[in-house]
Amino acid sequence: WQDKESQINYFRVELLTKVLEKLKLELPEHLENHLNKKSELDSKAYEFYLRGKFLIDQLKNKEDIIISRDLFKKAYDLDNSLTEANVYYGMSFFRLGEHNKAKKILDKNIDNLENETNINKSMILNCMGIIYQYGMADYKKAIEFYNDALEIQSKNDDKYNKVKTLNNISHSYLCLE
Repeated sequence: WQDKESQINYFRVELLTKVLEKLKLELPEHLENHLNKKSELDSKAYEFYLRGKFLIDQLKNKEDIIISRDLFKKAYDLDNSLTEANVYYGMSFFRLGEHNKAKKILDKNIDNLENETNINKSMILNCMGIIYQYGMADYKKAIEFYNDALEIQSKNDDKYNKVKTLNNISHSYLCLE
């Protein structure tokens, strides 16, 4: 199974690269690195992550949050290089109103990525901004986290997440008034 998964990932990256070439577009380096990283992940951990992500995306009730949280925890316990799973694990506490617990989990993630400027760190910083903005009503602190995320997104030419972060910043400024 592991060999089949790495072949599928290889073809997925190749297909995306070919389509982008035909459209005369380039795949940003940070996305290429992110896609290539997937092939190094533990397949069972990645399965737990995807199941949790699907459940959180289709959220119907509180139990779905708890089940997805357990799946994210299992995924990260199996493969601690799967930072996204741990971020979603932390944010599941936020969704249940446990803001300090969410903050504590994300703080650990930031410490682990201290010297990095990658997509995972910008995601964590953005989530920390969300916790401070919506969970703690500390809009100035939220803006600090958003600006740190924005700096990384700008360095990586990550336009999609940059727009989301700018939107979050604007909401924080509106709350300051």
